Amino acid sequence: MAKKSPLQTLDRLGIDPIESLARIARQAEAEDDKRLAVKCYSELAQYIAPKLKSVEVSGFVDHNVMITSEQRQTRIRVLAESMGMQLIAPPVDAEETTM
Repeated sequence: MAKKSPLQTLDRLGIDPIESLARIARQAEAEDDKRLAVKCYSELAQYIAPKLKSVEVSGFVDHNVMITSEQRQTRIRVLAESMGMQLIAPPVDAEETTM
């Protein structure tokens, strides 16, 4: 026989640990047991607002990015399509119009 997972066991017993913890928190709050209420709510908060890890960012960022005319036209087309627009003609480079 295959071993049942903890989730299957809880489900078979009709136990929802999140709901149970929320009920305990509410009861503790109603009974002015702030320490237990805070502990329960802190535990529950992890499921809806997980703590973010800090990330160190360092290094040099070159803001002078060069793209080709074709890349620029592709970006414009993708942006237009994401806004539900369709380009009638491909964009013209300013360099090409000033000869």
